[in-house]
Amino acid sequence: MKPADYVRWVEDEGNGLRVTRNMGEYAFTLQYKPVDYMIAQEARSNEIAPEYLAKRRQQLGNDLHFNFIIRSNGSNTALKEGTDEAGYFMRTGHFFNEGMDDFKLYSSSDTFDCNFCHLEQTYGLASESVIVLAFEPRSGQVKQPLNESLTMVYDDQVFGVGQLKVKVDGGKMGNVVMGE
Repeated sequence: MKPADYVRWVEDEGNGLRVTRNMGEYAFTLQYKPVDYMIAQEARSNEIAPEYLAKRRQQLGNDLHFNFIIRSNGSNTALKEGTDEAGYFMRTGHFFNEGMDDFKLYSSSDTFDCNFCHLEQTYGLASESVIVLAFEPRSGQVKQPLNESLTMVYDDQVFGVGQLKVKVDGGKMGNVVMGE
């Protein structure tokens, strides 16, 4: 697939790598980001040199990457919904400081520790909040592209929705690969 087509394919909810769940006042979306997807977004071109592709694949390593997107079903942004200014700062502070502990990732063969959690700061101006996550396999290796399903567990400490389990169907990756 050309890089632009590959990005669209990965983001298509019908392919199982982007899953949305509604809980209470919020919609939670988990987007799996294969390494090639991240490279295609960086390059912003359908022409990616094979040397660059190989180098970036090696640099990005073995971690599994996700965006965890939170939207409010109300009129506010997710981090402002149902709270005052102090509550908004408590929520953002939680994701900056303790958020990594809220996320776990499991497959049939491994458990993955969250080793990166970053809240994209929008200062309440965007309609959604994006938390960028990376998980490191305990076994040290993971086959890319992913060929099995993964379950991400979000143990909510902020929104009062409890525990959220979201399964992405990495088995659909199959032989779908990005080409230059």
